[in-house]
This record gives sequence, structure tokens and C-alpha cells, in this order.
Amino acid sequence: MIGTELLEVYKDFANNAEYFITKAKVRKNQYDAYVDVGFTKEQAMVFLLTDIDNMKKSIGNVTNNVGSKSKKDK
Repeated sequence: MIGTELLEVYKDFANNAEYFITKAKVRKNQYDAYVDVGFTKEQAMVFLLTDIDNMKKSIGNVTNNVGSKSKKDK
């Protein structure tokens, strides 16, 4: 039952084009800002990808910390 509900939430999220459009606009604006201040297109792309990678790592660290704290509580 919980799995079915999670799948429905995921489907709603996946079908929400507005979220992905907003996400793309944010990344495009970030890329454009790097180029506008004088970085090359290649440098701007590296900065953008590095920012995305750092964000994923930060989220992973938070997830791991929350998971380890909840295991200690048991």
C-alpha cells in the first residue's frame, strides 16, 4: 500500500513539467551569469557542473547524517 502511494507521488512529480522547466531556467540563468561576467563557455559549464555535483554531495551527506542519527535512536 505504501509502495503504491509512493509510486503515485513519484508519477505526479515526474509529470510536473513546471518543475523541470523551472529547474532548467535556473541552470540556464546560472550558466549565462558566468558567461556574462567573463568566463568562457567551457569554464561556465565546468562551474555549473561542479555546483550541481556539490549540491548532490551535500544532499547525500544530509541524508546519511539523518539516517545514522535515526539508527542511533533505536
